[in-house]
Amino acid sequence: KKFNEWKKKDDPRINELRRSLPRDFFELADNLIVARTRKIIENQEPNLKFPIKGAPTNIYITPEKIGDFESFDNLFKAFPKHLSAYQLTHYATPVEDEGVFGGLEDDRWRERFLVKMLNILMVKRLESSWISFYHTIDRIKSTHQVAFEKLKAYEEGKESNELDEELESKIEIFESDDDFQSDKENIEVKRKIELSEVDKAGKLSLYKNDLQNDLKSLNRLIENLSVFKSNVDQETNTPNNYASADKKLEKLIQLIKKKQQSKQNNYNQKVVIFTHYRDTALYLFDQFQKRGLERFALFTGTELRTWDSENKSINQLKNVLERFAPQTKLYRERHWKFESKNYTEWKKSIKEVGDEGVIRSLANPIDILIATDTLSEGQNLQDADLVINYDIHWNPVRIIQRTGRIDRLESPNERIFVTNFWPSKSVDAYLKLQKRIEDKMAAMRFAMVEVNKEFSERFSDIVRNDDMESRQNEKMLKQLENRIEDIESPDAFGIEKFSIETFKQDIVAELYGEKSKYTFLPNGIYSGFKGVHSICRQKGLIALLGYRGKYWNQNKKLLEYELIYINEDGYAIELDRSEILNALRQHQNAERFVPENIDMKVDSEEIKVLRSALVSFLNTKTKKSSIDAIKIFKEGNPKEIKLFNNRMKPEIMYNMKNVELITWVVITQ
Repeated sequence: KKFNEWKKKDDPRINELRRSLPRDFFELADNLIVARTRKIIENQEPNLKFPIKGAPTNIYITPEKIGDFESFDNLFKAFPKHLSAYQLTHYATPVEDEGVFGGLEDDRWRERFLVKMLNILMVKRLESSWISFYHTIDRIKSTHQVAFEKLKAYEEGKESNELDEELESKIEIFESDDDFQSDKENIEVKRKIELSEVDKAGKLSLYKNDLQNDLKSLNRLIENLSVFKSNVDQETNTPNNYASADKKLEKLIQLIKKKQQSKQNNYNQKVVIFTHYRDTALYLFDQFQKRGLERFALFTGTELRTWDSENKSINQLKNVLERFAPQTKLYRERHWKFESKNYTEWKKSIKEVGDEGVIRSLANPIDILIATDTLSEGQNLQDADLVINYDIHWNPVRIIQRTGRIDRLESPNERIFVTNFWPSKSVDAYLKLQKRIEDKMAAMRFAMVEVNKEFSERFSDIVRNDDMESRQNEKMLKQLENRIEDIESPDAFGIEKFSIETFKQDIVAELYGEKSKYTFLPNGIYSGFKGVHSICRQKGLIALLGYRGKYWNQNKKLLEYELIYINEDGYAIELDRSEILNALRQHQNAERFVPENIDMKVDSEEIKVLRSALVSFLNTKTKKSSIDAIKIFKEGNPKEIKLFNNRMKPEIMYNMKNVELITWVVITQ
């Protein structure tokens, strides 16, 4: 709730969100979240290196010129309006009962929601490839045609009462979209509807009219797509024809040809092409084969093919991946009795040993791997240095997982690359299209009536969660357009921002070589610097406070720590520890600067200002946040330490007896 309120502001700042959240949230998040990024690993283990990530190449190709349709918008507008074969409960509900609404369990709502999901699915499939969209439309048409035939049969047998037809809105046509399947199973209407129910509700003619209009729209789409399919099929009659009416396919082949001629990473030929849909993957495999490409393979989770053998058992995936990534899958992941210094030496040793299976794999390499997201997790494919996202999944995490197949330790490549195919003229245009569709979907969360978002606690949670996820996805997709590593960078906003894991790892790295130095430092050591205004916007004090418990005298253990950044008037500038730590981190190489009157004069006005600011801050807190004695130590001068403590004590309120000042940093401008 806090996130969504914050995000709706004209100029949302992360600090504002942080301040609106309760302290307990950060404590919880820090204990639950481990955000161990690649950058942390590289800083902590200098010998472990990830490849350098080049800026992504973004290609914007919108489906155009498909038969009579000149643009994506034309296609979108031609979608069937009702998808009436999937909304049977609506037609079985009498007109007088339409205003009676049964909430989230109302089948009318569930079916209408499902229809809007189908609209989104059609767009996603069209974004992936025209062939995936074509198959989807063809299946939807078959469902509506069956429903229409049953309706006609019912009308013909109606008078003699010889026939009643049972209809079912169940959808079994999108087996390759796991996200849709999961949502569909949760909301799909389970019961069947008889046409006599529709007739009794007085909506038989309405149902027939809507079915006819839907079929008209579907037939128009199929006619145009069939013409386009015929044109693409004819192109393959010409040997090695890489030009195509399918401009997205044509661009993909151009990228592959350019890759094959590139000298990057020692003439690396390996590329992974990811798509969300099985239909699209099979289409690419088929087109590559017909257009004369070689050394490519396909894996969809249910099918495995190579350019030289179409029918392979899924059990042979291991061998196919070894042919695609031999340096990773054979040289590194297998145990060998002989030793070799590097991959080149290993290949020579293999020939001497005479391992026929491995020799065959090396002699028959695969350079292009077409895969669905079933291969986007858990596989080491770092022999490749290029990932091509042939479609952009609306869940950006999937895109990150795809890139993760090649962005791995022990990569033989100095640099890796990502190419993204965006289904619009710009990312912003794409996101607007996505939002337009999602808004329509959201508007139909309840069937036939306008309902307040707070209709029920469960429904308001659904709306809030969807809003948060869509906003996060939008931000991440925009980041993916510019830099691969943006999702992991400290500047990217995500749930990991509530953890201080990055700073913990900084400490681990620092302590590797300096542990003894820090172990014997007394409390009260302080420092200072001139703050960069955009990071530390006011003069003041950053202090680490330790809160003592009831049994302090017995165990001498501090129960809690608090990091604060206050100005000279004692007002909090920042209390979020990760923000304060980040500010310190950004100044860690700054030259130490503490005003002379603070460094050299324990009774100076400057010290009195800081002391008063701290006391003032503590006085504004609850009585539990109190102080007994503020111990400010200065290295190497015990007399000044004692004098400083004596000067501080009279200013301390009598009831402030449970706080200790552990360390502090003076911020000047």
